[in-house]
Amino acid sequence: MNKPKRLHPVAAVLRFLRSLKELAFPLVIFFFVGGRGEDKVFDLIYVVGAFILVFGMLIFGIITWLRFTYVVDEGELRIEQGVFVRNKRFIPLEKIQTIDVTSGVIQRLFGLVKIQVETAGGGTEAEVVLSAITKDEAETLKGLLKNEWKIEEVESEYSRDFKLSHKELLVMATTSGGVGVVFAGIFAFVSQFDGLLPLDALYNYAEKLISSSITLVGLFILLVVAVSWGVSIVSTALKYGKFTLSQRGKDLFLSRGLLEKRELTIPLKRIQAVRIQENMIRQWLGYSTIYVEVAGGGNEEKGEFSTILVPIIKTNIVHDFMKQFTPEFVLEEKVVPVPVRARKKYIIKPVLPALLITIILIYFLGAWGLLGSFLIILGAIVGYGMYREAGFLVKEKQIKLRYRFINRQTVFAKRNRVQALRYEQSYFQKVESLASIIIWTQSKLMGKHFSVVDVEESKAAELYKWYSYHD
Repeated sequence: MNKPKRLHPVAAVLRFLRSLKELAFPLVIFFFVGGRGEDKVFDLIYVVGAFILVFGMLIFGIITWLRFTYVVDEGELRIEQGVFVRNKRFIPLEKIQTIDVTSGVIQRLFGLVKIQVETAGGGTEAEVVLSAITKDEAETLKGLLKNEWKIEEVESEYSRDFKLSHKELLVMATTSGGVGVVFAGIFAFVSQFDGLLPLDALYNYAEKLISSSITLVGLFILLVVAVSWGVSIVSTALKYGKFTLSQRGKDLFLSRGLLEKRELTIPLKRIQAVRIQENMIRQWLGYSTIYVEVAGGGNEEKGEFSTILVPIIKTNIVHDFMKQFTPEFVLEEKVVPVPVRARKKYIIKPVLPALLITIILIYFLGAWGLLGSFLIILGAIVGYGMYREAGFLVKEKQIKLRYRFINRQTVFAKRNRVQALRYEQSYFQKVESLASIIIWTQSKLMGKHFSVVDVEESKAAELYKWYSYHD
């Protein structure tokens, strides 16, 4: 690969489709809102303009493909691209942190894959994206970028696998937050197109069948929730179907997806922290999600510096799992809870906004506004739950944090992987001899941070010394 190469021609099509996706909403307005006037000449100009716009995006995609080349030479990955301004990028191979391989529907039709290369401090987007190359080229490129990956030479004791069962996949799909997102999307779609859909006629027809309009509204909501739930289950199954986590030597390999297959390589030495997340439903059912904070890598869906290591796993086997796959971050001892005097501060924080909302409701709705008092009760329950979960533990060269708002988070990190640590104290905390601790797993500008508030002031000071003064 010491000669410049172009991507597969399918890359031009993918570029064109991505442009269409980015301009989807303006194009919908362009086609359906404009035009249809009495002047046929104007309508013709309108249609021709739309055609030129779409055709221009296709031509631009082709030119972008022609102007893009890549090569690995003299210990560097070299990229040249740009239609009007030529841009050259040189990335030393030792700076590469992770290599993410995906295969969408179009790529799989042509036997191609997409490679995303992450570097240290690469931000929320991949440093390099090769949208369409053959599988053979991908394997060759991976070997050149990370020539220390020799899976066939790894001893068996360093090879292990973890797979999701159909039951775990179903539990994950039915308890994910995607249900609410889909529900909101369906509601927003219907509200935007209510002028085009015969909703009034449907409502009148349904009202003849159902005497109570309240019942009708309830049935409609249940229907939308059921559809949202079904869509969420299907999308989760497509996204995480055939999930496999493998360890080969000093690297972890993730593979998942039915329609779009994704393969991700995570060097163990790049893991900055391990985070266990439990939402309220999964915590009740005894399930968790395991994230890893990876230097130079992130979650492409959310733009975060977190990568899902295992989407769902029984909580009672999490420590056994970590002993096998991330043994450096195992710390089984329980955290030291925040002091009892911090309880009122935890409860007051969510109660105050709930109280403000209740006062506003009473002002505008009178006696009916008293129903807002349930928000105050809910805020007190949430605050008490936050207090019960909060705490941290330091043992030798490891730290463990636990906190919650809606989801319970447990973070494991090693001292030499923590990029920054700070403890801070407000006036009210100083009166109570309390403080807050914050750790960053990457730089303060780009990295992920975790915090526990209202810990014992003396413990926070000891933690600061533990981090600042060590061998």
